[in-house]
Amino acid sequence: MRINNIFWACLIINFLTFIKVFGNVNVANYAPADSSLRNSQKEIYYNKGNDFSDKKMYEKAIIAYNKSLELDPNYKNAIYNRGNANRNARKYNEAIKDYNRVLELDPSFFKAIYNRGFTYEAMGNYNSAIKDMNNILVDRPEYKPAYLTSSKSKFCPI
Repeated sequence: MRINNIFWACLIINFLTFIKVFGNVNVANYAPADSSLRNSQKEIYYNKGNDFSDKKMYEKAIIAYNKSLELDPNYKNAIYNRGNANRNARKYNEAIKDYNRVLELDPSFFKAIYNRGFTYEAMGNYNSAIKDMNNILVDRPEYKPAYLTSSKSKFCPI
């Protein structure tokens, strides 16, 4: 019986997600009280954001990640992926804020450091980019993308 209820709740949440992204409905009014259903809804928004990002529809991805974060403001993966969508949409300052927030929640999330450095490089802030890449290389010398990004920067590290 519980599985059947979760199935219908997820179906309804998915429908409401679609309407919210493409229509003018306040899905927050329909948020389930049950925490497991709330987590399911957060995951649905997160997965929609990933789907939009995969299709290079970054503005819609950001909206979906925001909805996921309304349900769980500390959802690290949603913040990180929203940062990636912001970076891809060339909203560099927003991306930096997202990566910084991820690092507040989890200082060891090295991909947030890498992508923040990558974003700094796109902004022309080469000193900050190199600082982030060097921080990664100290802890993870095997992480080759950090070497590549560092070598592309105008001020190559020693």
